[in-house]
Amino acid sequence: ALNLSPKLAEFWDASMGHKVSSELYYQEYLLENRKTPTVLIIGAAERLIEHPTVAQDFFPLLRSWHEKARWNFLWRNLRIVIVHATEIYVPLKIHQSPFNIGQAIKLPKFTVAQVAELAARYGVEPSHDQLGKVLVDSVGGHPYLVNIFLYHLATHSLSLDTLLKTISTPSGIYGTHLRGYLALLKEEQDLATAFQQVISSDEGVELDAVTMYRLESLGLITINGYKAVPSCDIYRSYFQQQLSF
Repeated sequence: ALNLSPKLAEFWDASMGHKVSSELYYQEYLLENRKTPTVLIIGAAERLIEHPTVAQDFFPLLRSWHEKARWNFLWRNLRIVIVHATEIYVPLKIHQSPFNIGQAIKLPKFTVAQVAELAARYGVEPSHDQLGKVLVDSVGGHPYLVNIFLYHLATHSLSLDTLLKTISTPSGIYGTHLRGYLALLKEEQDLATAFQQVISSDEGVELDAVTMYRLESLGLITINGYKAVPSCDIYRSYFQQQLSF
């Protein structure tokens, strides 16, 4: 925390526009006279996909701030972290995108041992000794999905039997998560068709490079060699029921 008063009214001028006002606010107030780096964290950046006009202004603005560090010492003290759960597809020119610079860090999937460790931290009964393998198989070790499952199990909101029986159904704990993907695939017919091929195959499917990259970035597939396979069992089960043409 910077422990500063907002003072937006003193630096914001609507007549200059939000981009210029934002830049002046950072340069003349937040970064001025600071001897240590300031970290700007943008969380859940994928939500901006729903607002393309805003995204096409906002992301190039972040890129321009990064570029300023080359010649303005004040901007060298700004560190920008962009957190997103899925790949962000916004039509930006290469020199405007903040996603082709800096260092990308991809959160790895949990192993069976890591699932077991997290379960222990939740206080889940040791009797569920196969739980790690079950979750790695069913949700692919996805940290977010694993955490949701263990939370419900630890709080006794649902029994283990109920959780497992409904795990890939619309009424299960992942219903909202799955419906979000379904809505996206319904809007992206080419992706939906390609993904249906993947979930219909037991051996994996070769797809064109761009389609494979997009499906992998969404977390729907894993790439084994040149072939795409569903990243987890619940995706195969749910979308085999929901995707029909």
